[in-house]
Amino acid sequence: MTPRRVLAARWTTAVWGTAYLPMSSQDLETRLGELLDGLVDGLVDGLVDGPVDGPVDGPVDGPVDGPVDAPVDSLVDGGGTAGGTAGGSHSADDGATKAGAGLIAVHLTCQQSLTRTIEVLGAGLPRLPELADRPGIADAVISALGRLAAGYADALRRRTFEQQEDVKQALERVLRLSEARFREVFTASAVGTAISELDGT
Repeated sequence: MTPRRVLAARWTTAVWGTAYLPMSSQDLETRLGELLDGLVDGLVDGLVDGPVDGPVDGPVDGPVDGPVDAPVDSLVDGGGTAGGTAGGSHSADDGATKAGAGLIAVHLTCQQSLTRTIEVLGAGLPRLPELADRPGIADAVISALGRLAAGYADALRRRTFEQQEDVKQALERVLRLSEARFREVFTASAVGTAISELDGT
């Protein structure tokens, strides 16, 4: 197994059982492996590009391409245009944000899932061959894990809102059906029907 696959397996073991998952552990490991690839590739690209808006020893050559504080939604959709963040470029943040949102997509919605993810990746990412001993790797990993948590929180918020809307629509359908049945009792009854309070009014 490659170092990335070993880390993906550790990640799977850490989060398995923290939430109900409608998939096998092998399928989860595959999904987490894909998220890990995007995260690591972004970190590698970010370290090659160098930090843009973090502390630097000299002036930054060239402008940042767009607002650095791009909204999470745009990053999840791949539409952000920020040139970079402290410890890495926008590509690192983008991969990290997608990894956070990806946890929600595979139903890892428990707080413990996020906690164990940060623990495993925080320890494992700096040890990967493509990242080990790279200047600025510690800051880059911290920044990426922060963006991962932000992506996770945003995706969880949107998922909760969508679930609430689904429940609301279901209740409205039940109410309309109940009203229709109640109305049918009055319109189809062969005898007169009246509604009154308990006191007869």
